Amino acid sequence: MGTPFPLTSGLRFASVQPLSKRNHWNKVARWRLTATLMALVGCGATVRIDPEASEKRYLLGADYFAKGAVRPALAELLKAVELNPQNAEAHQLLGIVFLRQAVDTEEMMERAGCMKGEEARLSRTERDSYFKRAEEQFRLATTFRPQFSEAWNNLAVVQIQFRRWDDAIASTNKALSNMVYGEPWAAQGNLGWAYFHKGEHTKAAKELRTALYGNPKFCVGRYRLAKVLADQQDLDGALTELNRLSNDKACPIQEAYHLFGILALKRGGAEDRAQAAEAFRRCVELAPQSCLARQCRIAN
Repeated sequence: MGTPFPLTSGLRFASVQPLSKRNHWNKVARWRLTATLMALVGCGATVRIDPEASEKRYLLGADYFAKGAVRPALAELLKAVELNPQNAEAHQLLGIVFLRQAVDTEEMMERAGCMKGEEARLSRTERDSYFKRAEEQFRLATTFRPQFSEAWNNLAVVQIQFRRWDDAIASTNKALSNMVYGEPWAAQGNLGWAYFHKGEHTKAAKELRTALYGNPKFCVGRYRLAKVLADQQDLDGALTELNRLSNDKACPIQEAYHLFGILALKRGGAEDRAQAAEAFRRCVELAPQSCLARQCRIAN
């Protein structure tokens, strides 16, 4: 079974915050740590705690990651948290790197070749190990900065992956409790998704509509709302949302095309059947070797 959300077709990772927008917490942390504290590591070995050097490593890692150089980014970020274990931004970005690696593993398993049997099991184990590493880093980020909304929201992403719905609800609410959180729609989207999986459809729809009001271009949020409406047997409402997605070239969500086709066939009109055929065609076109493409071929 794949992840409970469309990972490779629009999953939003929290953006790396520019240094100029950071909370004053950094200054407090640096004052507490000072520039040259010494900490014991291992059997008598020492490493210097240096927040300034940690910051430089973090920024270099962020630059590497923004350019798609994942391994160099990982090396710099690991050094950043070694130089300053309380560098919340570095822990947050490390979590995002591990989350990205989990997504890449999922894409290889589900979309690039539709793995089966033992090969799929091994890939799922590898994917989940990346998710667990991401969770550890997001927890550290929120420990050292309790108001770090992006890290709380990313923690919820991992908790949703592991189907810990109540934990995800708690984490997204912590993200949203920060009144200056710049992108609350991201957390509202995850909150609505967690409610959906708990069977609380009214709450799910409310959160997802609120997220879309805040960001009408939130593609995954619109797909999720369509799922909620479909579960409530509101075919017209669900198809309206899916039609909006299908007309937006910035939202190539394979799962949305599959759902569009299934619901259009269920509604059953002549125009619906034509729309279903087109949706299934686009589903296959997006990732021809994927598991979902096989389902779309069968349905069509």
